[in-house]
Amino acid sequence: MTTNKPMTGEQLDELMAVAVRMQRDAEVARDFPSANFAYAVQVAVHELGKVQTDFVALTAENAVLKHAMTSNPWA
Repeated sequence: MTTNKPMTGEQLDELMAVAVRMQRDAEVARDFPSANFAYAVQVAVHELGKVQTDFVALTAENAVLKHAMTSNPWA
C-alpha cells in the first residue's frame, strides 16, 4: 500500500524530538554512526518543514495569479 499523505506539523515536531533524543543518547554512548543518523533525520525534518511552508505560500500565490488571469478587466 502506498500513501502520499504529508506529515502534519505535530508529527514533524515529534519526529524532531525523537531524533534529538536519539542523537543525544547516541553521543553519550559514543555511538557516532547512530548520532550521525539522528542528526541527518533532524536535517531532513527541518527541510520538510521548509518545503511545506514554501508549498503553502506558493499555493496561495498561485491562487492569486489564477484569479488575476480569469478576471481580466480588458477582456
